[in-house]
Amino acid sequence: MKYQPDDLELETAKVKQDTTLESLRFTEEALRGAKANASKEAAPFLKNLSLATKIGELPYFKGTGCDQCGGTGTKGRQGLYEVMFMNAVLRKLILQNVGAAEIRDGAVEQGMLTLRMDGWLKVMKGVVPLEQVIRETTA
Repeated sequence: MKYQPDDLELETAKVKQDTTLESLRFTEEALRGAKANASKEAAPFLKNLSLATKIGELPYFKGTGCDQCGGTGTKGRQGLYEVMFMNAVLRKLILQNVGAAEIRDGAVEQGMLTLRMDGWLKVMKGVVPLEQVIRETTA
């Protein structure tokens, strides 16, 4: 079921209605993947998805709930993943003995998705509700 999160839910996710996907450090490649793997329900809403898309313009979905799911509206499990591939830029940062935050920032600049970013992509694709991503990740 499609719904629109209120400002409090977005604030809990540390975003605002006018936050752009670019400001969340997404890449065009990540957005192409979201479009290609979107649920049937979400796909029509992602046709014009771009780095300039604002959080308030995204589609949001949540299950209606039933006896089998105990009213949660979810079926099964969906993993969130954060995988950092080593490359020359990251190797250089590590050899310079920089802090973990700098390494993470360098990895994101090289295309790595954080757990929260992977969660946002799954929200866009209609795979998980925003409230679950908020609950399971930290920004």
